[in-house]
Amino acid sequence: MADGIEIYVRPSGGRNLLHFHVPIALREQFVQDFSNGRFDAEGVDVHLEMPVRAEYFTDPSENHLRFKIDSISLIPGD
Repeated sequence: MADGIEIYVRPSGGRNLLHFHVPIALREQFVQDFSNGRFDAEGVDVHLEMPVRAEYFTDPSENHLRFKIDSISLIPGD
């Protein structure tokens, strides 16, 4: 990861974990925007990466999916 935000879904010990890797230069903006309910990724590369179960492989050399993310929303509930 260079200048962008990487979000990973990783299986570990029978659990699925969600990791956010945020560069120091973006951390304050990310936390502030996210606490307000939305981080718009204008001018920032944000990607989500997750593994894929073997039965869904279409190309044996690829074992994960990678998506470009344009916005992250936090929707609080009761």
